[in-house]
This record gives sequence, structure tokens and C-alpha cells, in this order.
Amino acid sequence: MGVVSLHLPVIGVIAWAYLVTVVDKASSIGCFVCDSINKTDPFCEDPFHPFNSTYVDVCMDGRAGIVGTFPARYCIKMKGESLEDQTFLYIRRCTVDSLGDQNGIFVWERISYKGHVLTCDFDGCNVATKHLADKIILMWALLFAFGFMFTRNLVLVAPR
Repeated sequence: MGVVSLHLPVIGVIAWAYLVTVVDKASSIGCFVCDSINKTDPFCEDPFHPFNSTYVDVCMDGRAGIVGTFPARYCIKMKGESLEDQTFLYIRRCTVDSLGDQNGIFVWERISYKGHVLTCDFDGCNVATKHLADKIILMWALLFAFGFMFTRNLVLVAPR
């Protein structure tokens, strides 16, 4: 048949990158979770201090009309003042679906608020992701593999 040239380090790195990507998407996001109604939890309000707050590493959330909970994909922060009775609200939690970023009027549990809703898709919304080290290792492994690929080849002779 002939000579087959394989770049095993590159194939290994690509397989590892694929697995890291799949595992990362299958896991849930970590979020800070708290509620403060009229300053009942000052640590939940701004300025926010993670040290005095509850962090849920594997955050789960329900879906409307479906029984059970599912891995959350987003963290949210809601801050607003009720249009009905001027109750002030801070909520930080996780959600399966994005609520987008909104400024102005929003509705939460059938009550209208004036304020904002912020949605993010990384752990803790403003904290480094737990997968940052994996991504740095992946970058160095890819650089190493491509360097190795251009300097050496593993040559296998196919049987005739």
C-alpha cells in the first residue's frame, strides 16, 4: 500500500479539546444565589461582596411546565423598585434560559419593577471561570503539538 504519516500528538490534543468542550457544555454554571427585599439581606445588594454570600457551584433550575430541575446555563441579577408599593428588590440566582439584559420596566412574579436585569453565562458572573486553567493548558498543548508536528512525524508502514 504505502507509507502513512500520522501526527499523534495533534490527534490526541484535538480529542482532548473535544472532550473538554463537551464536558464544559454538559455541566451547569455556578452562581451566587440570594434575595433581598427592602434590605433584608444587605450582602446581596450592591456593592456586592462574594465573601458574605452563598455560591452554588452546580446550579439547577426548573422550567415552566416541566417536572424536575436542569443544569442552569445563566446567572442573573435583578435590581428594581416595585411600581405598586415601592418595594426594593435584589435577586441573584441561576436560570436555564437567558433573560437577556434589560433596563426599564420588568415583571417578576406578576409584579412590575423599574430597574434592570443582567444575564451572564460564566461562573459567578464577575469571577474567573473554573475552567480557565483547562483553557490555558489547552492553549499550551496545542502550541506544543503544532511545534512537534512540524519537527517530527511518526511514520508507519502499512502492510502490503
